[in-house]
Amino acid sequence: MIKSNVPKFLSANHIMQILQISYFEANQIIKSNLLPVITIGNTKRVAAKDFYKWLETNRVTAG
Repeated sequence: MIKSNVPKFLSANHIMQILQISYFEANQIIKSNLLPVITIGNTKRVAAKDFYKWLETNRVTAG
């Protein structure tokens, strides 16, 4: 579920903060073509709804 304080479009910085990973790793997720990416000039964004859907379908439970 998308939190109300999350923007509609996420940058690598947003993904880095949400997943608590490095900027490099967040950028790799964006570049991986696993998510639809919106390019505006040199900036890439991912729709928050697509990101959270991807996150749910790629969740791995321990055990």
